[in-house]
Amino acid sequence: MHSLVNCAKPSNRNRIRSLHTEAASRSGEIHVIVGPMFAGKTTTLLRRIKLESSNGRNVAIIKSNKDTRYAVDSIVTHDGEKLPCWPLADLSSFRERLGPEAYNKLQVIGIDEAQFFEDLYEFCGKAADHDGKTIIVAGLDGDYLRRSFGAVLDIIPIADSVTKLTARCELCGERAFFTLRKTDETETELIAGAEVYMPVCRKHYVSGQVVKVAARTVFETQKGTILLLRSIGVCYYRCCLSLLPCAGALLFFEWICLREIFMLGHMKCLPCHLGYKLREEDMERSRGSGGRRKSP
Repeated sequence: MHSLVNCAKPSNRNRIRSLHTEAASRSGEIHVIVGPMFAGKTTTLLRRIKLESSNGRNVAIIKSNKDTRYAVDSIVTHDGEKLPCWPLADLSSFRERLGPEAYNKLQVIGIDEAQFFEDLYEFCGKAADHDGKTIIVAGLDGDYLRRSFGAVLDIIPIADSVTKLTARCELCGERAFFTLRKTDETETELIAGAEVYMPVCRKHYVSGQVVKVAARTVFETQKGTILLLRSIGVCYYRCCLSLLPCAGALLFFEWICLREIFMLGHMKCLPCHLGYKLREEDMERSRGSGGRRKSP
C-alpha cells in the first residue's frame, strides 16, 4: 500500500527529472532576427512571442539590464508596444532566477538586444540542443562602424533561420541596412535612440562618415561657424515666416542644414547659401533705411 502511494504521488525531484527528460526529447530551434536600428526587430520578436503564446505554448522574454531606455522590466518598441520581461546581466543566470521546474515547463524563450549578452552562443546552444527550447533572438548584427557586434553573428551557424530586416534611410527613403551614429562618441556600447542614431543606406553611410570628419574639422578650426549658423537661422526664420526669431526656428534650420549636408555628400549646403544670401539682402535693406533694424 505504501509503494502504491509513492507511485501515485512522485516526489518533486522525480517530477522535475520527468519534465527535464520530456523537454530534452523535444527538438529545439533557434531563430535569429537582425538588422540596423529602427528596423522593427523588437516588434517582430514580440509578434512571434505573442503568436507562440496564443498557440498555448509557455513563453518568456529576456533583455539586457543595460537597456533602461523605456522600462526596466519590460520590452518596449519604438512605437510604444510592450511586454514584461526578465532583465538580466547574463543569460546563464536565467534558469536559476526562473527556477528549475518553471524553466523545464518553458517552451519558447525570446531574447531582445542580444548583442549585449556575452554568453549568447553557450545559452542558445544548450537551450535548443539539450533542453528542447525554441529560442527567438533579436539584435544588431553590426555596430555603428559596421563591425560584428557582440555574439549575435556567432549563433548563425547553429540557427534554424535568420531574418535580416531593413529600415528606411532617414536621408533618402531607400532601404537602410546600416546604423549611423550622429555624435562623436567612439565607445561601441552607447545605448540611445534617435537622438544619437539613424538608419541609412550604403550611399549615405559612406558619405555620412566622410562628412562627419570634414564637419568636425571645420567646426574645430572655424570658431565663428556656430554664430554664423545662428544669424543665418534668424534671417531664414524672419524672411520665411515674417515673425520674431525663436530658438525652435534656429534648431529647425540647423537640422535642415545637416540633413542637406548628408544628402549632398559634401559641405556645400544649399540652405546655408540661401540663408547667407537672404541675410545680405536684409543688411542692404537695413542700410538703405538708415540702419534702423531690430536686433536679432
